[in-house]
Amino acid sequence: MKPYTSYETDYYQWIQETVENLRNRNFSEVDWENLIEEIESMGKS
Repeated sequence: MKPYTSYETDYYQWIQETVENLRNRNFSEVDWENLIEEIESMGKS
């Protein structure tokens, strides 16, 4: 199990890894806390 890239230190890489994990249905590898936070903030924009 590979730890995900830190959301705070490399946002672009975090996005790439998140998208890859979602596409491959590797749901246990997704950084859900930060992904949910991002989606919530998009809705407030």
